[in-house]
Amino acid sequence: MMCEHLAKEASKSWNCMTKEDKEKSLRKFLDLDNRLTPNANGIIYWNKNKNCIEKIYKWELNINIEDYLDSYSDGIYIYHGTEDNYILKTQTKYNNGIIEGMSKNENLEEWDLKKSKSYMSSWNVNAPDLTKITEIRL
Repeated sequence: MMCEHLAKEASKSWNCMTKEDKEKSLRKFLDLDNRLTPNANGIIYWNKNKNCIEKIYKWELNINIEDYLDSYSDGIYIYHGTEDNYILKTQTKYNNGIIEGMSKNENLEEWDLKKSKSYMSSWNVNAPDLTKITEIRL
């Protein structure tokens, strides 16, 4: 339930940001420069069977970033875009819990319980459909 609450609050906070700040953050998420050009040379395909890089695909942005400036939450996830058209899905979770001071190496009596200062320290972002965001060239 805490992660659902964090997702709602994070989405609400994102939607209160200025358009410029949202664009800046999305550019950072997608590793784009100010001209919306990828900073990376390409997308690397690692062939785990051959244990080597098999191909580096060049890519360019294939979307209008302004279409994805709003977010919404559903459960523990935050989506950038709308329910039927989103590009990023972010999972909210916390690494060490919302309460610190509970070391497994100490006896229960020695625990110094305190509110975590970094309870929102872990965000797992994925792009469910990379081909929607990018045009990949061989």
